[in-house]
Amino acid sequence: MSHHTKQRSGFWGLCVVAIGAFLLAKSQGYLPQFNAGEFWPALLIVLGISRLFTHRFSTKSLYWSFVIIGVGGVFLARNLGYFSFSAKAFWPVMLILVGLYIIFKNICRPKFLHGCETNCDYHFGRQWKSDSIIAENELDIRLTMSGGKYISTSKQFKGGKIDLRLAGCELDLSQVVPAQEEIALAVICKLGGLEIRIPQNWTVSFIGSPVMGAFENFTKPLPDANYRLVIRGEMTMAGVKVYN
Repeated sequence: MSHHTKQRSGFWGLCVVAIGAFLLAKSQGYLPQFNAGEFWPALLIVLGISRLFTHRFSTKSLYWSFVIIGVGGVFLARNLGYFSFSAKAFWPVMLILVGLYIIFKNICRPKFLHGCETNCDYHFGRQWKSDSIIAENELDIRLTMSGGKYISTSKQFKGGKIDLRLAGCELDLSQVVPAQEEIALAVICKLGGLEIRIPQNWTVSFIGSPVMGAFENFTKPLPDANYRLVIRGEMTMAGVKVYN
């Protein structure tokens, strides 16, 4: 069973346990009486949240995850009496969402620029052509509602910082030469995803407390690994993965 399959199974297992505990509390009188059928849209919300953590980050998966969460939220609010919503309006709204996705996909499609400077500051609406080559010794990458693929070729690599907001980033450090034995990389990731590839003679450690997020270490360092990458992370509904 793959790691992602285990992750999905664990998530849905927790959901089943939570639903069972909820219904048990209701049947024992610990909760006020209500019509459980009114809460079916909560399943859509759970499905959308599960997509955020079990699908590979992309504009498409991110967009439709939030659409599913939004649709579930609207129907749940209607069922609970917060506002009225005519079923006749459902399909026009869906057409609007599909149209917005087409626009969003074309604007945010990750096209990348050669010769990225130390400060790679890319935002919604910018377009790029190819993988970015970074020769500077310290990273300073900031992405907002976009995506980026970066290859560092530094021969005196000193770490740096990465700031992602509703964005995805792939960083290849397999060609760098560290300036010292321990390299620090500060990562801020909000509703996004980061994948880092490091050399086999590196080990990696993570310092941080993700909020509805995860850090995953898939590296298999050599026995004589003599460099260490320390990732100091601030993550909210986001994921960071490290490979070699």
